[in-house]
Amino acid sequence: MRNDLKLCLAWVALTVACGGGPVPAIERLSPLNGETAVATTFKPEVMAAAGSKFELPEEARRVVLYDVTNGGKKAVAAQILVEGRRITYEPNDALPADHDFELVILRDAIFGDEIQDLDGSEWPEEAIAWPFKLAFSTRIGPLVRSAYLQRPDSSPYLIVRFSQPMNMAITSSAFALTDQQGIAIPFGQPVWRDVFTAELHLQDTLDATAIYALAVSTAARAVDGSSMSQNFAISFTGSQRLILSRIPGS
Repeated sequence: MRNDLKLCLAWVALTVACGGGPVPAIERLSPLNGETAVATTFKPEVMAAAGSKFELPEEARRVVLYDVTNGGKKAVAAQILVEGRRITYEPNDALPADHDFELVILRDAIFGDEIQDLDGSEWPEEAIAWPFKLAFSTRIGPLVRSAYLQRPDSSPYLIVRFSQPMNMAITSSAFALTDQQGIAIPFGQPVWRDVFTAELHLQDTLDATAIYALAVSTAARAVDGSSMSQNFAISFTGSQRLILSRIPGS
């Protein structure tokens, strides 16, 4: 599916959901999608929509945790605790440090009426392309894990979410926003919703069809003192609300 169509579907779905119609298939995730510095003893947990339930017969591999470090794909041996609409993936052994993981959930693992292909674990809701993937890492070092543009037509601001709790004072100086010619777009001092999430409030509206670039340098620091391994940069248009999805492969 083309990126522009996926963006359209994601934000149409969000608009409908805000009207009280569809119920997101995924209600809660722990860890959050894209989170880093996850403890090696962590047991991933997923909560499905209210009124739904997980069905995981032993012969069907509907939910599997994979070690995907360095492009590999090795299933992690575990027991899966099923409690109605909540599952807990309990690895038989501690997860290795400095490794990357994906918890893969097939659509037929969740049963329920009127649930929609949406991830409602964080705001804003995002459209799901099955199988759903929850990615996380035991590596230490923050990443930009999602980015959104809000109110593009009036008082626009960017939301940037990190994969680890950040040192807000230090990280506030690491953001940059430029137009296609590399000219800086002014914004105020970043406003932090919490230790994961910064808002960049722009001083002017953006041209809906123009291309802009959001960058975060390695000057950004996590609370534990670690930094990103490389500078982050992504391009988007002035009307593109979903800049970077938190869902792998979206």
